[in-house]
Amino acid sequence: MPAFPTLSIAPTWPCEEEREDATIRSEMEGGYQHTRPRYTRIRRRFKVGYHMLPEADKSGANKLDALVTTVREGADSFTWSHPATGTQYTVRFEKIPEYKCVLKNAVTTYYDVEFTLLEV
Repeated sequence: MPAFPTLSIAPTWPCEEEREDATIRSEMEGGYQHTRPRYTRIRRRFKVGYHMLPEADKSGANKLDALVTTVREGADSFTWSHPATGTQYTVRFEKIPEYKCVLKNAVTTYYDVEFTLLEV
């Protein structure tokens, strides 16, 4: 299984994490609501960003673009280490990386990057 690449910079803070709402809700005519769990386990969603990511981390060998291609955008899973806790998660891209070019100089180009990961 592929792993998230080691990049030269740390992700921006805060690294957002939320639990998936896996509740089915049914409204009844009497004004009450019937609920039940949809799944037996709750997945986590992580919103991750990088500020001023160098071009070499974006499109170099074994870097972010290479991972996106390897996992066929969001089709396949990969391992990712939470930057705050170090916990390893098996995730897939729920939203593939979006790049915003923020600086270009004679040496390299820098990007702001955002993507969303969903625990498998």
